[in-house]
Amino acid sequence: MVGAVTAPGRLNAAIQYAVERASAQPSVSATLLNLADYRVSFADGRPPDRFTDDTARVVATLAGSDAALIASPVYRGSFTGALKNLLDLTPVDALRSKPIGIVAMGATLHHYLGVDWHLRAVLA
Repeated sequence: MVGAVTAPGRLNAAIQYAVERASAQPSVSATLLNLADYRVSFADGRPPDRFTDDTARVVATLAGSDAALIASPVYRGSFTGALKNLLDLTPVDALRSKPIGIVAMGATLHHYLGVDWHLRAVLA
């Protein structure tokens, strides 16, 4: 999953490559979920199925996966607000005990640490 709402760029290409490599393995199905392609509502306490946009579908896709690769560009030293919003909408049990990889792309070598630190805290 690419947690950015901007036009696809380097991060999207990297995750698309990972999806293609995973899909090439026997009995593995992988799909790219890019938040830029969906309208996800602001988390306001309602369950995902109460929204009229893509929110329920995106949350269900993430929740229904056996594993996830979550990618975010570095934005102000952390991951994007769009990704945080989606994680706020996703029930905690949907991610519990699920293998999750974290991918971050930033302008400098030290930027990835912010995403790693902050995203791990949200996913814990």
